[in-house]
Amino acid sequence: MKSLLFILSLLLTSAVQAQEAIQVIKFNELESLLAQKQEKVIVANFWASWCAPCVKELPAFEQLHQHQKDVEVVLISLDFVEDMAKAQKILQKKGITAKVVLLDETDYDTWIDQVEPSWQGAIPATLLVSNQTDKRIFLNEAVSYETLLKQLQQLK
Repeated sequence: MKSLLFILSLLLTSAVQAQEAIQVIKFNELESLLAQKQEKVIVANFWASWCAPCVKELPAFEQLHQHQKDVEVVLISLDFVEDMAKAQKILQKKGITAKVVLLDETDYDTWIDQVEPSWQGAIPATLLVSNQTDKRIFLNEAVSYETLLKQLQQLK
């Protein structure tokens, strides 16, 4: 019985840690993250808890995070800070371990064009960035794991 309680406490502790993993950032921090010179390709997915297609595709990004070690997956929540608990609940339910940030910028017109000039602001949206080759791919649609793999091949 004691070992069962110990295991349950560990599970609860890790669940709480997963919920605390969402970092609230401003756009300048996101810009720095996307511009990092590293060997990994950055896959930045813009999503929100209220966007059903966004939530549906989250497992594809988690699969990419788990199986592609040369890729850094960053899930960028566009939820309001006061709604962060909704996002955390979804991430926990889906078992998401990839990096998650919440972009605390409500004036979308000030930063959307800087992410991608062709982006009208609809989500889900995904930006793949290779800072080694200076190539970028922008997808303004829901994606599958297979689609992500195909797009990654184009960055090489």
